[in-house]
Amino acid sequence: MKNYDILGWISIVVFMSIFTHNFCMEVVPTLENYAESCRKINEIHDQAFKLFTDSVTYDNMQEITLSMKSKLQEHMDVVNKNREEVFSGIRKKYDINDETWNKYHCWSTQFQKYREEHLSHACANVIHDERVPIWFACRLKKELGDIGLNPEQVNICHHDNKSVKVQQIEIGWNADTNKSILNFVAPGTIFVNGNSLISALPDVEKGRCIFLASLMKSFEIPNMYNILKIFKLTISEEDAQLLVNCSLLQSLFLSALKKPSKARYIKAYCNRFYAPLYSVEHYQQLSSIELCWRALDWLRKYSDSCNALIIFLKSGSKDDVAQLKSLIGNKIIS
Repeated sequence: MKNYDILGWISIVVFMSIFTHNFCMEVVPTLENYAESCRKINEIHDQAFKLFTDSVTYDNMQEITLSMKSKLQEHMDVVNKNREEVFSGIRKKYDINDETWNKYHCWSTQFQKYREEHLSHACANVIHDERVPIWFACRLKKELGDIGLNPEQVNICHHDNKSVKVQQIEIGWNADTNKSILNFVAPGTIFVNGNSLISALPDVEKGRCIFLASLMKSFEIPNMYNILKIFKLTISEEDAQLLVNCSLLQSLFLSALKKPSKARYIKAYCNRFYAPLYSVEHYQQLSSIELCWRALDWLRKYSDSCNALIIFLKSGSKDDVAQLKSLIGNKIIS
């Protein structure tokens, strides 16, 4: 069986001037059947891809393309639905009335707007630890930049265990005034064990970087805990953990839904690194998303080839048409 490292600690920290709360998670690994299940899922989806390529013709190509795009949207709908179910569950459990819930959304929107407007902000005294290999730090900075986040507002630090730890950028929030006052307090920090990184597995490490960068930008869900606390609503540690897990899974799935390469890298990362926060069912969904992207990429190339052949055939002689038909059959040429 593969040598799986464990995604051990993930901490998301949001600072407000009236309080500070740390989201930390200790993961107890249970690897039973995970590796074998992932292998079977990969095998099934590879077989499905082969059957898919054998079934495509020039006539049904557009219909299948629309079907694949529809499946990706279905995955997005599932991710959004799961998020809303977590939010609705919290609201129902703690009997949060409309007035408080609307205030929460108002504050959350202000916080998110400020965060989006200051993604390019550079923090002073940012640390990029030399014990983190240059090749990994460069990849991580690239992913941070790709999502619009300035790497100069994120510390990249080494720590000795094999876990991953993320502390979000600390932003001050003055809740005592009618108008919220926001300001940067401290840079965010990503902790990795430089010795556990695997340069020989570039897809895996790109997936790790995509995941970490996405976590650094994801602040809406854990921030819910902090804002509601202002209204004297204390959420249990169990439900706080539920919010954190939801945020982590959102980071995985939303990254995979952005484009084909991110889906491939995130899948490779989750195949190699196990954590109980995502289950075999989650891996199956990630693999299905990657399969849809793979199919769409293949369809694009197939369409380009078909169009090139059609142009050639229209300008070719009858002998050219007959020769091409003998090579490729009538799959493209009706």
